[in-house]
Amino acid sequence: MTGLCSLLLLLPERSFSSDAADNVSTTVSIEKEPSAITPGEVSFMHPVLLTRAGQCLKDSLSWEILRELSQYPSPYIHNPTKQIPASYWRRYFEAAEGAAAEQFCKKVVNERQGRIIELIGKPIFSGVPFREWTWCKDAEEVSIYEFGGLRIPVFVLFKGGKCMRSGLFSADDFSTYVEWKGKQIVRFSQGKDFMKVIEEFGCPDLLLDAYNHELSGTPIEDAQALYFVVPGQAAVLDIKARKVVRASFGLMVH
Repeated sequence: MTGLCSLLLLLPERSFSSDAADNVSTTVSIEKEPSAITPGEVSFMHPVLLTRAGQCLKDSLSWEILRELSQYPSPYIHNPTKQIPASYWRRYFEAAEGAAAEQFCKKVVNERQGRIIELIGKPIFSGVPFREWTWCKDAEEVSIYEFGGLRIPVFVLFKGGKCMRSGLFSADDFSTYVEWKGKQIVRFSQGKDFMKVIEEFGCPDLLLDAYNHELSGTPIEDAQALYFVVPGQAAVLDIKARKVVRASFGLMVH
């Protein structure tokens, strides 16, 4: 397989740049959508929060619901709710998912790190804050969680093993993590047996053959594996005879 696959991915409005990465395209295609919720669309319901399209979140959420929301897949990558177009997800559910993420930020303050993992699950990242994040220089460790189909990113700052502060990421601050994670996958994967990559990062979000048909299981001959760091940005691994012969990270465009 040669080059990046050409995928039609319906990207959310917020995308993150990776100008420092190699082989990055800077053209993003975003499907146009109406601005107001029509009467016919009100019937669409969020599969976890059970709010209707355009409806604000009113209820206090349990840890169980927040855990389920943190594990909900992005419809921009895999859409388990086929009747709701991925390109409409932001307009329908941004208010509710954003409010749910904010609820999490308030609930975790003063909670122990181990207790948060017990309640919500493992974060997508846990470690020393990036040096660019001067706003969290007093923290000893930071964890990152994502919520909902929009994968709203949230930081949890720890000191002495207890959450001192939590909040929603800005796009600029989160892009620091996105670029770091994408490059980490690329650096690790280049020249490695693909099974080693799976051991390190888990199964890819998409595994494609030479005709862009989705495969299941692990590749036997040629394939292309995609690890999405955020919807629309992925580490792309070209595989021949189970070995990664080329790896790159950037925007996926049509």
